[in-house]
Amino acid sequence: MTILLTKKQAGARVGLHPEYLMTLAKQGKFPKPVKYAAESNSSVRFVEAEVAAWIEARVPARPAGNLFTRGWIGYFRLSTVRQPFDLLDQWLRRRLRKILWEQWRKPKTRYRKLVALGVRAERARKATATGRRAWWNAGASHMHAAITNRLLAQWGLLSLLDQIPARLRLS
Repeated sequence: MTILLTKKQAGARVGLHPEYLMTLAKQGKFPKPVKYAAESNSSVRFVEAEVAAWIEARVPARPAGNLFTRGWIGYFRLSTVRQPFDLLDQWLRRRLRKILWEQWRKPKTRYRKLVALGVRAERARKATATGRRAWWNAGASHMHAAITNRLLAQWGLLSLLDQIPARLRLS
């Protein structure tokens, strides 16, 4: 059975505005909508399987950053000191949090994303009201509470410290 999604539902799945989906569909960059009723433009639907296939085609198998982490592991492989791995791991996680903070350009978006990631509403409001720049916010406790190391691992980030024992066994 074919499941049809409204523009709003498809937009929510993809993370884009429904009208922008229509623009992409007209440009051939998104699956074409199906006319649901002949009388109006608002009665178009998207086939769920086509939207899911479009999402899968755009999601890479692994984050490209993992190539760099593997390279660093190879470079520091002979070292018996864990500190370079620990420092690189901390810096990389903070850099990723900074990138996310910059992507959430407006305070309203930052508030919404922090609350969605589990930060209390009052704490998220205070965090977005600071005049601090992205690097400071990336190291702040509200970003650590929202984007935990466990969440980054779920998103596919390889921890350098976790890779050390595996590399030492292979040598």
